[in-house]
Amino acid sequence: MAKEKLTLGLLVKLDDGRLAQEWQQALDRLQADCAERSELKDSRKVALVAILAPTGKGSAAEIRFEVSESMPKRKTRTYSVGMKPGGGLVLNELSPDDAKQMSIDEVAGGAAALGLEARVRAKRGPRTAG
Repeated sequence: MAKEKLTLGLLVKLDDGRLAQEWQQALDRLQADCAERSELKDSRKVALVAILAPTGKGSAAEIRFEVSESMPKRKTRTYSVGMKPGGGLVLNELSPDDAKQMSIDEVAGGAAALGLEARVRAKRGPRTAG
């Protein structure tokens, strides 16, 4: 490439078109995100930034380009978590709004551990097959 004035049209040719490819790929990701999450009305953005720095050598400078994109963040709902004294978080997938909520299995297991199940059986009498 001969010496040419730097223009937007010339950027397409730089580095065998790599900059143009990166910009197109970023634009494609934005389009895919718009299709995938069309319920989110927030804007998506792709930017091409030129960074020009003097070299300290008279009339010369260095330039580089950055392609960046921004999309709405991907978020989940808010979950309640418990905190273990020694560290770590506990999530109750059966009760995402209350990490301390016990499941039926935990209640039954807790009753068995306390010997309550045996007391209940004693009041009912022995089980019969059948």
